[in-house]
Amino acid sequence: MRLYQTGVAIAGAGLIGRTLANLLSRNGIATILIDTARPLQTSAEASPDPRTLAITPASANILASIHIWQRLPRERIGTFSQMHVWDETTGSEIRFDSAEICEPALGYIVEQQLLEQQLEQACTYLPDCTVIRHCQIASFVNREAEVELELTNGDRIQADLLVAADGSHSPVRKLSGLDGARHDYHQQAITCTVTSRLAHNHVARQRFLSNGPLAFLPLAAPHRCGIVWSTTPEQARELLAMAEPEFCLTLQQAFEHRLGEITSCGKRGGFDLYRANAPAYIADRLVLVGDAAHTVHPLAGQGANMGLLDVAVLADLILKARAKQRT
Repeated sequence: MRLYQTGVAIAGAGLIGRTLANLLSRNGIATILIDTARPLQTSAEASPDPRTLAITPASANILASIHIWQRLPRERIGTFSQMHVWDETTGSEIRFDSAEICEPALGYIVEQQLLEQQLEQACTYLPDCTVIRHCQIASFVNREAEVELELTNGDRIQADLLVAADGSHSPVRKLSGLDGARHDYHQQAITCTVTSRLAHNHVARQRFLSNGPLAFLPLAAPHRCGIVWSTTPEQARELLAMAEPEFCLTLQQAFEHRLGEITSCGKRGGFDLYRANAPAYIADRLVLVGDAAHTVHPLAGQGANMGLLDVAVLADLILKARAKQRT
């Protein structure tokens, strides 16, 4: 059993937790990152992750501030300068163009696994960041000058602050009593990467179907897109069970052949969709961030961006407090 002392303990070592660890430890704040996840694939030949993230320019700036955005291979970052959204029932449509706001892009599409790999590698070299793997927080208690955590491996941590970045099913949120109501959309999202006959031309497209929205998100390759198809659980099971040729045909029909024939698709994944919001994001020496604080529908692709803004603001407050000798 070991006893650790630190400034900030972060539960959860995904995109949000590792970004916060970088923001703090690069500025001299002692940080402990509690990682419960399986090791990530690091091979350059690893197959593309079916999950893709829409990253706003503001989020890209946050990642650039910790030298992560610059490390992503340019050939694996999709850029979209336009958006086209239309409705199956009414035929109504709306378009957006970055040129109209004098910006080079509206956003970027990045494989989630690729981004997490770069963050994991960066954390390895941070002098003020300690990573504890393969355990969870069993309990924690607030004392007068610190919060004390007991881990499932028997280790203890004494920290000035505990940050829950441990996802939508956050064990820390449950331990804290801050669990809130959950609204189930009774939908599932199907994700994969696909190849189309026509080029996407850096346009993000979304069609609203009767069962839910279908989005094509342009990847770096001109004929490759990441898709997010939100639909009923029944249809989701059918889509996941289809052979690849049948799925591609069904997909191109649902998308009105806007990108021509769908010639191939990668590994498909599915996950349940729901909305949740903690009744409070802050308690004594505890802060909830990312999906641990608020889980949203992927319709607008803002879940990751909200989490990145959470930790950017939190890190700024912590650093300002230290500058005023309030930590």
